[in-house]
Amino acid sequence: MAAFRRSQPNIDLDLRLCTSFYPLPSLRADAVDLIITSERAEAPGIMVEPLFRYHIVGLVPTGSTLAAKA
Repeated sequence: MAAFRRSQPNIDLDLRLCTSFYPLPSLRADAVDLIITSERAEAPGIMVEPLFRYHIVGLVPTGSTLAAKA
């Protein structure tokens, strides 16, 4: 982040990792310019563009109780 801020002093970059933030009102109010999320947010006036072409997977040891639930 520090290197980016030094090389791009006119860009204000604010990264937030949130689990309870509903971002669409902020996007519509021009409070944020871009939302990167794992949730699909199909809504009128909002363009959704896939950024990655891979699946997110979870890894657990084969002997764990979580592996038994898969």
